[in-house]
Amino acid sequence: MIMPCEITSIGPTGRQERQHGGVFYSRRGAGGVIATIRLTGILGHRLNALDIEEELFRAQEDALRRAIRCLTVLCITSPGGLVDDVIETVGPAIQAVRSAGGMVAAHISHAAYGCAGALALGWCSPVILHPTARIGFLAVQPSPFSRTGPAQLQAELFSAILKARPNVKASVLERLTATAVIGEHAEAAGLADAIGTETSLFAGRCRR
Repeated sequence: MIMPCEITSIGPTGRQERQHGGVFYSRRGAGGVIATIRLTGILGHRLNALDIEEELFRAQEDALRRAIRCLTVLCITSPGGLVDDVIETVGPAIQAVRSAGGMVAAHISHAAYGCAGALALGWCSPVILHPTARIGFLAVQPSPFSRTGPAQLQAELFSAILKARPNVKASVLERLTATAVIGEHAEAAGLADAIGTETSLFAGRCRR
C-alpha cells in the first residue's frame, strides 16, 4: 500500500502544470506527477462513470508516454449515486490502472456517502480524510436504473471493502449503512489511512 509519506517521492510542490481533459496535474517534479480527478456530485448523474474511467486511463497513459510515475488522487465530495457504476465501471478501471503499475488514492474533504464512500474504501489506497470529513451511509437503495438487486449490490460492495481492508470488521460496515464517521474516528476504525487536508496530502505531510 502506498502510504502518504511515500507520496513525496513524486516530487516537490510546484505550480499547476496543465490540464488534460478532466485530469488536473497540480503538482509535479523530476520523479513524476500527481494527477487530480475531482468527483463532485452524484455518481451516475452529474458524474458519468465512463468519463471517470476515461480520466483514470488518460492519467495513466500520460505517465506511461512520458515515462514518469503518476499518483492519481480522486478528490471525492459526493452523496453517492449508482452502485452499478462503481462495481462495473469505475472500480475495474482503478484496478486496471493499479495492475499496470499506477497508483490511485482518495482524498475526502467534506463527505463521501453511499457508493462514493465505498469506491474510496474498496478500490483506492491510501484513503486520506480531512479532519472534519465524513464517510458512511453505505446502505444500497433500490433503484429503477440498477440491473441487480440491492442485497446483491450491498454484498458486492462489502466484499470489495473487506478484501481491500481486512482489518475492518464486518460489523463496522453494517453500522455504517445507517450512519457516518468523522476524521479520526474513521481512521481508528480502519476506514482511513491518514488524516490531512488536500494541501498536506500533496506536500506529504498527512498524519498517520
